[in-house]
Amino acid sequence: MIKVGVVWTRRHGPRTMPAYIRSLKCDLVGVADVDPVRAKEIGENIIPLYYSDYRELLSKVEAVSIAVPPLCIDMLAMDFLKAGVHCMVEKPIAISLIEAEEMIEAAAKNHVNLAIGHIERFNPAVIRLKQIIDEGTLGSFS
Repeated sequence: MIKVGVVWTRRHGPRTMPAYIRSLKCDLVGVADVDPVRAKEIGENIIPLYYSDYRELLSKVEAVSIAVPPLCIDMLAMDFLKAGVHCMVEKPIAISLIEAEEMIEAAAKNHVNLAIGHIERFNPAVIRLKQIIDEGTLGSFS
């Protein structure tokens, strides 16, 4: 089984973790959160390995899910991509086109996959809101 890690900050990661536990056939080897108390709290409830520094996962995983604020995604993903780790990042891929292109190039250079999560695209509430907007029944903002 592929060794997977999850890196998050307080509000971003808890939605990612259950997917690994319930549906993926992988070996969840560690979780990381910038808040050491939160990392320990989550890690102890799921697996024994938790870290407050994501870099501790670099040599332990083959793939990682990164669910952090957009300003941090590029830095974290680049560290994992350069280490030859497959990355799934929550949207957006980066805060600039330049950063996104650098991440894509790093993935290609290191022969790893870079995937972007777009889970909200399939949220029934978001789909219905788009229908309402398309129908023109939402109202006017002027």
